[in-house]
Amino acid sequence: MKSLLATPLSADRLWEFSFLLIGFYLFFFPCWTFPQSTAVALGGGLVLLLFRSVPPETIQKLGKPWLLFLVYLLISTCWSASPGMTLQSTGLVFMGTILFVMGRINTPETQGRIEAVCLGLAFLASLMAVYQLIYGFGNLTSLIPRLAGENRDIVMAAIHNKRATGPFATHGALAAFLILFIPLGFILRNNSRGIKKKVLGIVAVTLVLGLLSTQSVGAFLCLTLAVLAVFLKRQSRAALAVVITLGMVGIGILIFARGIQSWLLAALGTRVILWKASLGLFMNHPLLGTGLGTFDEIYQQAGLPLETGARFTHNLFLQLLVETGLAGFLIFITALTSVVRRIKIPSRWEGWGVGTGVMAFLLFSLLDLPFQMPELVWFFAVVAARLELKTQSKLQDATRQPSAEGVNETPSKDFFDRNSKVINQTTQYALLSILLLSGFWPPFRAWNFALVAGVLWILLGLFQQKFDKVPLWIGTGALFLALRAFFSPSALGTVWFLEMIGILLAFYLILPCFEKPERFLRVFFCLGLVWALKVWWVPFHYSEPGMGNWVHFQFSDVKDWMIFPNPKQVGIFLVPLVLILSVKPRGPANILAGLGALLTMARLKASSPVAGLGAGIFYRIWVKSRLWAVVFLLAAGGVLASYRMMDHSATSGDRINIWKDSCKVWLMNPVMGVGPGAFAGLYHQVKTPRASGVSRYLMDAQYS
Repeated sequence: MKSLLATPLSADRLWEFSFLLIGFYLFFFPCWTFPQSTAVALGGGLVLLLFRSVPPETIQKLGKPWLLFLVYLLISTCWSASPGMTLQSTGLVFMGTILFVMGRINTPETQGRIEAVCLGLAFLASLMAVYQLIYGFGNLTSLIPRLAGENRDIVMAAIHNKRATGPFATHGALAAFLILFIPLGFILRNNSRGIKKKVLGIVAVTLVLGLLSTQSVGAFLCLTLAVLAVFLKRQSRAALAVVITLGMVGIGILIFARGIQSWLLAALGTRVILWKASLGLFMNHPLLGTGLGTFDEIYQQAGLPLETGARFTHNLFLQLLVETGLAGFLIFITALTSVVRRIKIPSRWEGWGVGTGVMAFLLFSLLDLPFQMPELVWFFAVVAARLELKTQSKLQDATRQPSAEGVNETPSKDFFDRNSKVINQTTQYALLSILLLSGFWPPFRAWNFALVAGVLWILLGLFQQKFDKVPLWIGTGALFLALRAFFSPSALGTVWFLEMIGILLAFYLILPCFEKPERFLRVFFCLGLVWALKVWWVPFHYSEPGMGNWVHFQFSDVKDWMIFPNPKQVGIFLVPLVLILSVKPRGPANILAGLGALLTMARLKASSPVAGLGAGIFYRIWVKSRLWAVVFLLAAGGVLASYRMMDHSATSGDRINIWKDSCKVWLMNPVMGVGPGAFAGLYHQVKTPRASGVSRYLMDAQYS
């Protein structure tokens, strides 16, 4: 059993499993319906980086224009109408880029398995859509008497239009997902034999029925144009007439089903209004735009009609023109043109199927908004990674000769090799500076945490570190925590829990990359003394004049909980410095650091870290002499008990009450737990009322 649990799981299999697991979650919990899924998508891209590093040459294949576009999006937060929304939208673009470059490293077998699972999800979405079309809208009729206002109007419109959405938030999202995989389904069917061919034929036909259930004329048109373009490229002229006929018939059926007048007003007319409004908004900020993801806000600020559902322009080019301005739009067009020109002719039939689906998806982005939905971007980026790209250098100079050594080293790789020591030291100083700066504020502030997390993940990408193998028992435990977090009743608590786990894993992978990790840690722990300077400044600021008053003030609580929400956090951080006193040789620096940490812990009245430190000392004594260990335990226990007896603060007995209330929370779900990050809300439902005022402790709201 022990050997089974220690079985190592390869990084590639973990990457594949993690991608599909997160994809399943986004499939059933789309971001527009479940806002917390946006955090899952953004964090999921970072999770995959733990199992697969991205070589520089893979990133370089994207081309310099695309990298310049990414930099421009980041900088645009400086003048954005909504910096937070721009940063989130930019994060989604980075997520798609990371998934694409990581997907390009997949082996053909891995890519094939991922595409097969995605095709299965498309089949499931089609079945859900057909079921919804036949039974779902009839069941909605019973909800109308219980609804009012806008909700009632939305349900009545859905019943009237009967446009299936499947598991997604909109029918356009379902249509975009299906046209991405319909060509692949037919390609796989044509290249299979026996029962597999029949099964894939049923799957492909079901996908078409699912597309028809959305009544999306634009999606059907884009799919038809993409298939025509592929047949023209392959010079299959005999099939052109069939495709044109089927396309026209399908489009005609959809328009007839929706009603010509309804389609002209609700679909085409609305888009024309949005496109005209977009051009007007572009003229207000023509050069730099208003920031990615801000169209909805500036649209409302302009007082334009809201009945058009104007969160987006339903045209990717116009959306970028408004939000990134002419400068960003031209960079994007240059990057897109560069990528399209470098796409190689597929060498396998699966490549033709994926290429056709990708082309249809891109065309549909000019009529709808598939790239504004993280769940669609998640699948699109990895599926599109099958397409092969030529490097820019080969495109510009196909006759370039190798160097005298026979290898063409990239300038960036050569630069990093020559300056590796300087870069290593610079990153250490930069990280220590960021930690020093962030430590002067409580760690629960958003900017503080984002700064530390951003730096750690950037360094993780720079050093290209990952977990090569993970024991089965650790992988199983991580899977349980992830699944439990996905279904936690506290979305905010879940995000906080996963963010903390993420930066801890990133720090764990980064630390061995430093030239002297022990030296880095020594300086890192000394930062606690720098942060504690504020604690020693407090007595001079708050105490009354006179030596007696100053001494008396040392026995009072730290005013306003300086530095951290609870002084125990600083005390725990200082424990390693106290242990330096036991390390030989004991130099002046070690002695000063240890004594400074010990005095600071005493000033903070951090009895919990002192107790933990005492447990460690007790163990070291116990190994050498059990008699002296018992003597130490009795003496330390007496000192701690005396201190607690002299503590007459209003919060002296709160710890016991918190533990009792924590047991009540545990009993709500003793087997599976209440969910990571869910303790805060549940604790305040069952906590024991007390006059001391628990609100003073921020930790009481998050931890037991």
